[in-house]
Amino acid sequence: MDASTKWNGIVFNGNSASGSIMSYCDLMNVETTGGPAITLLSVYGNPEFSNCNISSVSGTNSSGIHFNNSNGYLVRNTINSNHIGVYLSNGSSPSFGKSGYTHSCTGYGNNNINNNQYGVRIASGCIRIYWR
Repeated sequence: MDASTKWNGIVFNGNSASGSIMSYCDLMNVETTGGPAITLLSVYGNPEFSNCNISSVSGTNSSGIHFNNSNGYLVRNTINSNHIGVYLSNGSSPSFGKSGYTHSCTGYGNNNINNNQYGVRIASGCIRIYWR
């Protein structure tokens, strides 16, 4: 893609995306058409996003990751410099961290979410945070 191209992001949609794993991905300096870099739409079965860098996503009301009526795990990600880092809507309930991902400094796989206008924005839903 050249620098002037906008994209619609990556979408995980429905039960077929349950159990998906996205690890060690860099989604940096991308411009969306106004949505998130990653969208989960009605996804259950705990998809996992780990060790990813989702930073500097631009576009009107852009966000790093949007959980829409979905759950899943966010483990050891860097989500920085976005309008919204993590956005929850329609009763979503992702987990920040995951049992079994222990580290002496970061507990159960904490995420680095900073320098966003909103770090975590909850329109509807709740988050679960794992800590030792």
